[in-house]
Amino acid sequence: MDFDDTALKMSSRLSVAVSTIGFNQTAFIALVPLIATATGLQTGEIGLTAGLGAVAFVASAPLCGMLGARIGARRALYWLGVVLLLAQLIFLALMVVGPLPYVPALGLLVISRLVYGAASAGIMPIAQAWISGLLPQKERTVALARLSAGLSIGRILGSAAAVTASVMPLLPIMLLVASPLSLLLAPAANDTVGKAGPRSDSRAYLSPLDGRLLPFLGLGFLVTMSFGHVQVILGPLLQLHLAVGPAEATAAAGITLIVVALAMIATQILVIPRLRLDNRTCVILGTVLLAAGVLLVAVPLAYVNLCGLVMAGVGMAIATPNYLGWLTGRMEQGEQGAAAGWLASAHVLGQGAGAISGGYLFTVSAQAPLFASAILAGVAVLLAFSMKARIT
Repeated sequence: MDFDDTALKMSSRLSVAVSTIGFNQTAFIALVPLIATATGLQTGEIGLTAGLGAVAFVASAPLCGMLGARIGARRALYWLGVVLLLAQLIFLALMVVGPLPYVPALGLLVISRLVYGAASAGIMPIAQAWISGLLPQKERTVALARLSAGLSIGRILGSAAAVTASVMPLLPIMLLVASPLSLLLAPAANDTVGKAGPRSDSRAYLSPLDGRLLPFLGLGFLVTMSFGHVQVILGPLLQLHLAVGPAEATAAAGITLIVVALAMIATQILVIPRLRLDNRTCVILGTVLLAAGVLLVAVPLAYVNLCGLVMAGVGMAIATPNYLGWLTGRMEQGEQGAAAGWLASAHVLGQGAGAISGGYLFTVSAQAPLFASAILAGVAVLLAFSMKARIT
């Protein structure tokens, strides 16, 4: 078995390991009613703690990426997993002790989400940099797509775990707490695999204004902000298009998002390995599909909406690992973790900006967020088209 085959197998194991991040994202959101009951906190306060966790994520991602280059990817993932488990144990204690006074309850939840957000920020960038340092450009994109698929599978499993609350309310909480243990599946490796090469100390700090990095941060922000517009209004939009009540619209949105997630996973696992296009062309293709898909969502027909969302999701699934692979191909090996971290921060900022903008635009017109989403995706197409391809 050659080295590239070994690295691709490593990416499969890493995709399982990083699934904990996707699992937590959806499980925590789905468990908000249980969290409110167990802690006595209101939904807005729980949302605030989630927002603080996102802020910690944005600040921590590039720093954690640099940590992986300094101490080795395997060691960094291990210690981040320990910190994640500690954060989840704080959360578990809060849930099982029973309603505490307001300040201690809010304080413990804030601590748990801040610690979790800061540590979880490093998981994907470190794994992405680890794989990127092992493979040439073509195989790198395939491996990065597998990591993204692992994240998506984790999101689906997180939603499924929440369903078990009807059988045993504590079970999904215990699964959520135990989810960081998946990081133990990160493959053991020798120093040449787990650490960056001799160039790792060539740059102590990678600025987000670095000319090699900045266009990709723009791409990541535009693409995720575009898709964020659609995600936040999906339930209310389906309620209008289907002429149903809030509960039915919520169920329809949930089913739709599962279908889209499955389509994205299938694209990442089955389609991307068979694409014979360079990264730049794939990014352009993906962003064009995203723009076309969100425009189809504006059509007031349910089956057309589903087709449009699947198309947009497939576009995201094609574009994201390709601009990440394109970016890491431009960076020194010791800079790849920090670059992936900055890109992860841009993704979170884009998702947040899309949710805020889309929510407000929906109050103006049901179609306004979709047209804004298409415009953002179109700008991403133009940005990718203007960038020079470079294969390393």
